[in-house]
Amino acid sequence: MSVVSTSSSDLQILIISGDVPTRQLLASGLETPSRVHVTTTADGAGAISLLSSARYRIVILALPVVARELLLDDMVRRSDTTPVIIITDTDERPPQRPYPSNVKIELAKPVQIPRLKILIENLDRASGR
Repeated sequence: MSVVSTSSSDLQILIISGDVPTRQLLASGLETPSRVHVTTTADGAGAISLLSSARYRIVILALPVVARELLLDDMVRRSDTTPVIIITDTDERPPQRPYPSNVKIELAKPVQIPRLKILIENLDRASGR
């Protein structure tokens, strides 16, 4: 788990991915010293702990279906409305049930970082958090 100290005006993003290359690519591609700070964790348990102890403006979730659903269920139970971007594998089947309302974007791998940055900016602006 990687945690960065930030000011309240910074865009704080939590990235959850058990796949090390995906987690590293997202973190290095999105973090900027002046505005965007990224915290990463490899699993849902780490994410639950982080989401319970800190406030993030956006969550990027790249976990297998079952782990992803457990984490989203936990967020709903805690009334956590943090906007979520889900990243899926290209061969993944569609979800068996609708996503909660805080899931705003679903992207399939491979993720293009420039496009993801634009989506994050638009999502952050729209959420007004």
